[in-house]
Parts: sequence; structure tokens; C-alpha cells
Amino acid sequence: MNDGDRLDECTLDIDSFPHEVHGHQESSEFNAHYGMRCFHPLGVMVGETGHWLDLTLREGNVHTAEGAEYILLPLIERARTEIANVVHARGDAGFVGPKLLDPLDAAGVRYAFRLRTNKILQEHEEIHARRPQGRRPEAPRTWCHDIEYRAEIWEKPRRVVIVVRERPGELYLHTFFIVTSFTPEQMCARDVLDLYRARGTMEGHIGEHQSVIRGALSSTKPGEEPHQAQGDRKAVRAD
Repeated sequence: MNDGDRLDECTLDIDSFPHEVHGHQESSEFNAHYGMRCFHPLGVMVGETGHWLDLTLREGNVHTAEGAEYILLPLIERARTEIANVVHARGDAGFVGPKLLDPLDAAGVRYAFRLRTNKILQEHEEIHARRPQGRRPEAPRTWCHDIEYRAEIWEKPRRVVIVVRERPGELYLHTFFIVTSFTPEQMCARDVLDLYRARGTMEGHIGEHQSVIRGALSSTKPGEEPHQAQGDRKAVRAD
């Protein structure tokens, strides 16, 4: 990538997905979450462009975040050198843990990850998940609240955005949580939500490139080091 092609900012999306197999291929295992025998690849993509940076084959029964720090952190340094001046990270709730968040904080990488609900967060939900006064609109609406939250396994509290959604005709409100290292001055709560929602683009690209991904995985031997998946799709390069 030439200097003139560099982005001001980019976001690295990390995600895993099942690759179903029929038979007993080496390293394939039954995954109870997906209800199938599969491999469980882990990939990182540039969210703004849809370019894959890496796609790593893993056993079918490994946790979503298994090895995430080993694939994502080196790619952040690569992206800073080749792609953008500022690099952010984004992912689903399965990746939230000190093994990934602490190194991202230490590296000064801003991130937005969905956070699984728990009893403490539900208490905040009871406080903030309230409809504004007045007549309900016919269109769906969403509002956000900032809180400070510290999980038991975290060494420090972090900013969490509570997202509250109201859908016409439904009695109950819907809520979910996003943990982020953006300060309110750097990014307001609604913009954090918009940043997180954009990760849906990665899921779309996974579907678009599924046949190519299958080809890449079929040529990968279990136990090999993480690599940049090859194929006819786009790939970010330094030249």
C-alpha cells in the first residue's frame, strides 16, 4: 500500500465462525454452541475495506477468543505501518477478557466490544432502561447511557455504553452493552454504538467470501502458524 493510499483511521474486526465438516477430519471437533462438527477459524479484517489480514484454522471446540491476542496484536502493528495512522479494534462479546483488553490498553488502541450481561449490569439496566416521557413514536428509537463498570477479572474499571432499543408494538425494551476505551470526549455514546454496529460489514464479507475461505482452509494443515489466507479475494499488501 502506497503512502498516498493510507487511511487516517481504520478498524480491525476480529471474529470467529464455524466451518462445518462431514466426517472426522483431523482437528475437527463437535462444537456444542453451533451444534455441528466443524473447524472454528479465527479471522481479522479491515472493517473499512473488507480486506482480510489473517485467517487462522483452529480446532472445532476451542473458545471464541482462543489465541485472539496472538493474531490481533501483531496485525495492529502491521496496520499502523501499512494501512492507517490510527488503528482501532472491534469485536463481539466472546473476545472480552483481560488477555486481549489489557494489551490493547497498553498499546493505546481504542476499541469497542460487545459485553455479555450479568447481574451487576442488569442493575444498571433497571435504572437506565426507561422510556422517555411522552407518547411513543411509531418508528423504533434507540438511546444510550454511559456507566463505569469493573468486571471481577478486570484490574480497572472501564467505560460501558448501555444501548436501549424500543420497537413499536413490543412491551419490553431491548438492551445490550458495549465496553470501550474511547473516552466521552473522543467519542460520544451514540457514536460508539454506530462504530460497533458497523462490524456487521465483516459478517457480510464472511458470507460473500465463504467459498474462498473454504478453499483457504482446505489447503491449511492443522498446527501451522497463523497466516494470511490466500485466494482470489482482496489482500492488503505493502507494495
